Parts: sequence; C-alpha cells; structure tokens
Amino acid sequence: NVSESDPESFNFWMNVKLSESQKLLAALAREDYESLTQSSQTLETLSAVEGFVRRGTPGYRTQLRNFEFAVAEIKKQARKENIEGVTLGFQQMTLSCVNCHKLIRSAASSTD
Repeated sequence: NVSESDPESFNFWMNVKLSESQKLLAALAREDYESLTQSSQTLETLSAVEGFVRRGTPGYRTQLRNFEFAVAEIKKQARKENIEGVTLGFQQMTLSCVNCHKLIRSAASSTD
C-alpha cells in the first residue's frame, strides 16, 4: 500500500521519476527522439501513480497538471522531431518539479 505517510514508498517513486527525468535529459542532449518519446510515456505513467499517492496534498493537483502538460508536450514535440519544442517542454517540466517539491516540503514542515 503506497501512501503519502510512508517515506520509503514516497522516496521510491520520486527516485524512479528522477531517474527517468535524467534519461530524458540525456536523450534530449543526444537528440534521440525515440528515447524522448519512451521516457515521456514512462513519466506519464509514473505521474498517474504519484497523483494517487499525493492526492491529499493541498495545491498538488495544480502542480500535477503542470507536470502532465509539460510531459505531454515533450512527447508531442519528440514525435515531430522538434528539438526546440522538446527543450521548452523539458524546461517547463523541470519548473513544475521544482515548484511541486517546494510545495511538498512546505506541506511536510507545516505538519511537523
């Protein structure tokens, strides 16, 4: 049972997403559109899982939508072989990750 109150489960999913994001960056640097598409699809799936885990955190749904939009844009632009579009999507995804982690840390510190 994966829950927000289980740090091991939370860390596991965050580490998986981080690893996939790193693969995405490597594929972006190599202009490897097939890997970009695969990694973005994996991130879409992971986002759905984590969305279930974090659904009770205030403000999380907004950040999740931002992340999902950015990942969908990465996939769309990778299919078009548009490296500039993929790069912009990656920047948007990174910003959504930073903002979400800030939100999660703030929520965690307010419950301590």
